[in-house]
Amino acid sequence: MYQIFETSGGTSLMPFLLFIIVLLLLAYLYFQITKLSKEAQSKQIKKVANDGKKKSTLEVLINSDCFADSQLNSIEQFSWAIGHFAYDEIKAVQTQKELREQLSEQWSMNFNDEALAKDRIIYTLQKIWSEGSTNLLLKNMSLAGKVSIRDLVALDCSRFVVLIRQALMVDLIAEQEAWGLLFLNAQRVQDCYDSWQDFAQCYQTGRDFYNEHYDVKDAIQIQEVKFQWPKEAIFSHLISEEPIKESIDV
Repeated sequence: MYQIFETSGGTSLMPFLLFIIVLLLLAYLYFQITKLSKEAQSKQIKKVANDGKKKSTLEVLINSDCFADSQLNSIEQFSWAIGHFAYDEIKAVQTQKELREQLSEQWSMNFNDEALAKDRIIYTLQKIWSEGSTNLLLKNMSLAGKVSIRDLVALDCSRFVVLIRQALMVDLIAEQEAWGLLFLNAQRVQDCYDSWQDFAQCYQTGRDFYNEHYDVKDAIQIQEVKFQWPKEAIFSHLISEEPIKESIDV
């Protein structure tokens, strides 16, 4: 066999063949690396696209002006539109730093400790939900002739959405948590009011009373909400089609 690789001058062809084999191996490795690189790049592009889609959803959650271009359904839009009336209270806040300062001053939140800040936002949301501005009326029933519970609940429901929006902007609550709270709030609004006009009138009265009581000087102009008032119960849209499995204690 060795003679086969001998030239007439006695020079071996073995080194040349080894060189060719090495080149072929390098070419194969280059092909595989290129293939893997393209696959990784493709996965990264898909990941960026998915992240971008998620980000756009969060942008909808914190930007009240982009409902029309969003992929939110009618119930989700309704849940967010409730905060439409109180959004003017935070229009001056542009950055996370400014918002953190505002939340620290308004709700005594300590952003030096993330865990404490998250606990505080949940506590604050619970206070708005369970008491809110209605506590003013409960503590001083002589004010009952000026304002009704429905007026103050409308004010609190709108501000509830605003606070959720703020919490999202500073990463204090997750998107899934936000939706749960928003749907709960939306069901309360639907149960207490008949239409956007009814809700808006109550909100206006409640806010005027609140501003007068705390000597707050701000002039507001209630703008029309273009989203449809839902006819069916909010929670009827959230019922899972999958049966709930009962847990069995052993």
